[in-house]
Amino acid sequence: MNLSEEQIQFADMRRLSNNYSHVSQNKTNHVDDDVVIQGKFKRNQYSEGLSSHASEATEMQDSFNMVELPAALSFNIIFEGKIDFTLGGNHYQIGHHLENHAECYAFSLNRPDTFTRFLKKGMKVCKVNIFVERHWLESRSNSAESRAELKRLFQDHAALRHWKASPQTIKLAHDLSSVSKKTTLENKLETEYLTIKLLNQCIADFQSDLADSPVSQAQTSTVVAKRDNELKQSIDKLLPTSPSLDQIAQSLGLSISTLQRKFKAEFGITVNSYCRQRRLDIAKKALAVDGISIGEAAYIAGYSHASNFMSAFKKRFNQTPSEFIKYHHQR
Repeated sequence: MNLSEEQIQFADMRRLSNNYSHVSQNKTNHVDDDVVIQGKFKRNQYSEGLSSHASEATEMQDSFNMVELPAALSFNIIFEGKIDFTLGGNHYQIGHHLENHAECYAFSLNRPDTFTRFLKKGMKVCKVNIFVERHWLESRSNSAESRAELKRLFQDHAALRHWKASPQTIKLAHDLSSVSKKTTLENKLETEYLTIKLLNQCIADFQSDLADSPVSQAQTSTVVAKRDNELKQSIDKLLPTSPSLDQIAQSLGLSISTLQRKFKAEFGITVNSYCRQRRLDIAKKALAVDGISIGEAAYIAGYSHASNFMSAFKKRFNQTPSEFIKYHHQR
């Protein structure tokens, strides 16, 4: 791999994740200039939600990083080492199990969710990652067939899939990692071309790995899909004020019935259910990041009684708030 030697410090973790809501934490109170990861890296950030990242590095500290990811697909081609993380309330340990062969791991997020990456001192990891946000794919899905295909890709939330990387995938990953880091137009175009080509290959492999389950044909045009994605974002911005359904509808210039009908048709849940889920997501993040009490988290999530909050938390994340806090403090 044609990568550059670097040292990643705690302060760098926030900077490198500045596109998403990110906090870096560790249990031994290291300072910002302590080295977290050391090795070789290449990062490429493209417009509109597509990025690639290649690394051949060693984790220097026991710590963890938490970031809230948007709806997206993520593909990791792992050549060496193991990666430890939680996503969607589940804990995963993925890595290189096949001797002399790379593996590909993929997960899809059909809604924003918290991703926690655990670092283990001494772990060596060599990988290439492709991350593409859902809206990037939606903007390129301009036929009924492609929209149905996209809907199938995102049919399961936070579901992890795994397969042996094909020779084509391995070659493309190496080609992408080997492009010169010079900032010439030719190199930039070649890097973006290889990233999209590798993404296309990973999606094809991902589709082959999906169970053959029927998916209803998507009826929403690209323009409508973009507008509905913005609908969720608009509601998210209102959540800190704990708005009523009537206030949400008024702020969006819609009647309550139109808002409810549109939201349920597109996302399969009611507006009130979505707001409850997102408040729980925010409270969960605050428990880990800000160290607030369970009572304070209940207030953030909109619950008057902590017992009701704990029941809702357990139902959504398959663990109680106390179990969640204990797990993160022990990492």
